[in-house]
Amino acid sequence: MRIAVVCPNVSSNSLVRTYPIAKVLSRKHDVQVHGFAFGNGVFPPYRDSFEYDTVRARRNPAFWLQVAALARRIEGDVVYAFKPVPSSLWVGLLAARRLGVPLILDVEDWEAGWYWDRQLPDLLKHWAHVERPNALLWTWGSERLVGRCDQVFVVSRFLQRRFGGTLLRHGADTDDFDPGRWTSAKARAAVGLPEGRFAIFTGTPMRNKGLEDFLEALRLHGDPTIRLVIVGSFTHDPAYEALLRRDHGDAIVFVGPRPHDEMPLYLAAADWVVIPQRVSRETVAQVPGKVFEAMAMAKPILATRVGDLPEILEGCAELAEPDSPESLAASLRRLVEDPDRAAGLGRAARARCVADFSWDAMERVLEESLARLR
Repeated sequence: MRIAVVCPNVSSNSLVRTYPIAKVLSRKHDVQVHGFAFGNGVFPPYRDSFEYDTVRARRNPAFWLQVAALARRIEGDVVYAFKPVPSSLWVGLLAARRLGVPLILDVEDWEAGWYWDRQLPDLLKHWAHVERPNALLWTWGSERLVGRCDQVFVVSRFLQRRFGGTLLRHGADTDDFDPGRWTSAKARAAVGLPEGRFAIFTGTPMRNKGLEDFLEALRLHGDPTIRLVIVGSFTHDPAYEALLRRDHGDAIVFVGPRPHDEMPLYLAAADWVVIPQRVSRETVAQVPGKVFEAMAMAKPILATRVGDLPEILEGCAELAEPDSPESLAASLRRLVEDPDRAAGLGRAARARCVADFSWDAMERVLEESLARLR
């Protein structure tokens, strides 16, 4: 089949969800990735993953003409749109209607929910930004159109309750993310980490990711030889990077963004992987893709009980209470003081990932749904 994938913003970490699903689909089908660029080109970690068909996004009203133009360029037997926002869903609806083919919608976030925790003046300001293609007004309207899609995939149970659809976790390529490919020492030498022990955070560092809570937990733990490695870009919030450097700089190794194909190497170099999510509308709805990559690499994982993480990691990770440096410190202490147990958790995580969250597992769900659409 020819599958036209529509990404809402190829310049952002929206590709974190698009990438594994498009790669799995391309095992058996002809996949073309289309999308608007709201920044400078394609998001660097995935820049070389596909041959992208992109359009530099403009503001409204010119954007509406761009939506129609991109929809006319799409050809395929199925259209697969990511996120219920104008830059993807509206393109998908127009293209699917023109071609007379099914439309799949993939929901990985509660997009409108990002706004509801704001103070009233700020919320009203976002309602008023109608010139922005994916502004709150248009996003809210897009969510009303979910029922027009032929198939809906969601990443979390929160989103399933809100939008219906089939649960699809965006898992890891367990052949690429294989802990047998490197020893920790070789991986550390390859990425240039100094002496010491390291917890690693990969992805986009944001305030709701709980990095400050984990860094405070490190302080409470009291071992200065343990540091946090951050592999990711602070593009969304450079002030947050400045804050972390000011308050916790000695405890952090800042790596910056790296190509996605280097992630197995960085994970291999780490002693532990941390996913210390705080409770927010965003984190409750999301499932961070990094959890599956850490599981595939058989790493001891320290995560918080937020969203679907307790279900995904039950029995194969150390789970702490969210928004609690004290709970994180106690969990870290258990991992540090019992390395045999920590290694066992990592092996159990790898086994679960292979069985339930690998690309093979994703393929089974996707192919069953495509068969029903034929």
